[in-house]
Amino acid sequence: MTNPACTHLARPTAPPGWLTGAGHFLALGVLMGAWATSLPGLKRRFDYTDQELSLVLLALAAGAAVAFLSCARLMRAVGPQLTLRTTAVLAAHALLATQLVSSTVALVISAFLLGWASAAFDVAINARAVALERDLGRSVMSKLHAMFSTGGVLAALAAGALFSHGSQHPLWLAVPAALALVLSSLPAAAGASAPEPPAAPAAAPQRSRLLWRLGAAALLCLLCEGVMYDWSAVYMVQAFDASMALSVAGFGLFSAAMAFGRFTGDSLRDRHGVGRLLLAGCGLAAVGAVMAAHGGQRELALAGFVLVGLGLSNVIPIVFALAPRGCPSSPEHAIAFVSGIGFVGFLVGPPLVGLWSALFSLDTSLWLVAVASLGVAALAGRSRP
Repeated sequence: MTNPACTHLARPTAPPGWLTGAGHFLALGVLMGAWATSLPGLKRRFDYTDQELSLVLLALAAGAAVAFLSCARLMRAVGPQLTLRTTAVLAAHALLATQLVSSTVALVISAFLLGWASAAFDVAINARAVALERDLGRSVMSKLHAMFSTGGVLAALAAGALFSHGSQHPLWLAVPAALALVLSSLPAAAGASAPEPPAAPAAAPQRSRLLWRLGAAALLCLLCEGVMYDWSAVYMVQAFDASMALSVAGFGLFSAAMAFGRFTGDSLRDRHGVGRLLLAGCGLAAVGAVMAAHGGQRELALAGFVLVGLGLSNVIPIVFALAPRGCPSSPEHAIAFVSGIGFVGFLVGPPLVGLWSALFSLDTSLWLVAVASLGVAALAGRSRP
C-alpha cells in the first residue's frame, strides 16, 4: 500500500506540464525579443527610412494573417504537438535568415516566414496553456505569459551587453535561435490533456459575439505590445539619440515590467476579479504611453514604457483564458481564433506606426497605444464572466 504521506512529499512543486509550457512560452519570447532588438541594426544596415522598415514589418504581419487563417485546421489535422515543434524550428531558422540576407526581397520573404511560423507557434502553445489551466483547476495563464516576457528580457540583456562592447554582428542571434529550439523540444507531460484532432472532419464551429469581442480585445492589446516590441528601441534612438546599447533599455524595461505583472497576475486575478484588473491595467497603460510620448526626457520615456508593460501584462492571459467560453463545443477553435487574430495585431501594429510617423511623427504614434488600451478595456470589460 502506498503511504499517503510519502505520496504527498514526492509531489513536485511545479507540475511537469507547467514546466513544459513555461519552456515553450520562454522560447517564443526569446525569438520575438531577439527580432525586436535586431531592428535598429537592420534599419541601419539597409539604410531604411521608418516607412521602408514598416513594409518589412508588414510582411511579418502578412505571414501571421495566413497563420491565423490556417492554424486551427492544421492543429486539427496533425495535432498541436507536431504543429508546435515544426513551427518552432521554422521560426528559429527564419529569424536567422532575416539577419543573413543581403537584399530587401529576401528580407521580406524571411520576415513573412517568421511571421507565419511564430504566429502558428503562438496559437499552439496557447491551446496547450488553456488545457493545462483546465486540468490544474487554477489560474496559471499569467505565469506562462510571464515566461514570454522573460524571454524578451533575456534577449534585451544579451543584446545590450553585446552592443555596449561594440559587437553588432548579426550572427549573435544564432544563440537565442538555438535556445528557442531546445526549449520548444521539451516533451509534453505524460497524461497531460491537450486538444486532439477529431477522427473525422467536422463543420467549423460557430463564433459567438463573445468570441468576436475577445478577438478584437486581443488584437488591440497585442497591437500595443507589437508597437512596444518593434519601435521602442528605434524610438529611443530617434527621440533621444540613444546609443545602440541604451536603445534596447526601453524594450528591456517594458518586457521586465510585463514579466513582473504576469508573475503576480494569477493571484491578483483570483483575489480581485477580472473586471478590476482589466480596467486598472488598461488605464495604467494609457497613462504610460502618453508619458513616454510627451515627457520630453528619456527617463520619463523609460518610466512610461514600464507603466505600459505593467498595465498590459495581464490583459492577454485573461482574454485567452476566457476564449473557450465563446465556443464551448470547440475550445481549440476558440483559442486559435482569439490568439491568432491577436497575434495579427501584434504584427500589424508596427507597420501601422511606420505609416503614422510618415504623416505625423514617431512620438505621437504612442497615442495609438493609449487609445487602443482604452479600447481593450471597453471590449474585454464587457466580456468578463
